[in-house]
Amino acid sequence: MENMRANLAYLTQRLKELETELDDVSKTLVSAGFGQARVKTVFEPLGGDLSATIAQKARQAKSDLVVISRRAGRITQFFLGSTSTRIVAALKGTAVCIVS
Repeated sequence: MENMRANLAYLTQRLKELETELDDVSKTLVSAGFGQARVKTVFEPLGGDLSATIAQKARQAKSDLVVISRRAGRITQFFLGSTSTRIVAALKGTAVCIVS
């Protein structure tokens, strides 16, 4: 039980760190000249089909650009395809930047 609490505490802290990093990136984009109203960041847990959910949120927000990270390993990507590939296919006409 103590191990689970330690893991939960670690994950909670890590989520806070990632949210802070995302906020920093948003501030960097704004300071580089992107309009505050045009920079929207989303940090939330998603379930189900990630690529469909991300594509749907991007369309709803009328996004000009979607930036995502590439996480799948080579074996996973070979058998299942990558989430980023499915997002690119779903968002034809929207720029998608994949960060490794």
